Amino acid sequence: MGELKFKFDSLDTYKIFRHLMNNGDLLEFSSFSTIGKMIRALTRRDVNHTALVWSVDEFKNVRDRRFIMEALSQGLELNLISARLKDYKGDVYWYSLKEEYGEYRDAVASICLLAEGRTKEIRYDYLSLFRNAYKKVSVDVEKYSFCSEFAQWVLEESGILKKQNRALRPGEFDDLGIFKPRIQIYKWRK
Repeated sequence: MGELKFKFDSLDTYKIFRHLMNNGDLLEFSSFSTIGKMIRALTRRDVNHTALVWSVDEFKNVRDRRFIMEALSQGLELNLISARLKDYKGDVYWYSLKEEYGEYRDAVASICLLAEGRTKEIRYDYLSLFRNAYKKVSVDVEKYSFCSEFAQWVLEESGILKKQNRALRPGEFDDLGIFKPRIQIYKWRK
């Protein structure tokens, strides 16, 4: 796994790369929380949460802002990245989609936005999240979803990713060959 490393100072590293982040890119989180540590132990990966970057420059007052679409405990949420990172207790990595998938970025944005409109219908799938640590779980986001399952579904629906035979776990997206080497954009300082 390739990774670029930088010196960190709060959100400064994120701000350096923010303008390069685009629809279809991923952020993966490594939380210092108990549940984050449990997920990493079960999956044997160094991250425990996955979110898709969502960006739009067509709105006059939203230029140069980056969001993430993520499945959280209350359902699907669209969150401003800088606000999400501000008090985050953990590390965050950015996976930029390779150039050959650039034509699919608008489809990712559209699918995310339409799914966010269904946030009251799609709840967080705790049961499949924990089942996924031990056995294959199929991708099904009609009623329930967990973070990496939602990101995978969007990438499959957009045409970037071939349908997989199971739901991916956080940390497994790096193995797909569709992203550039990850860059750590945030590191929590105790």
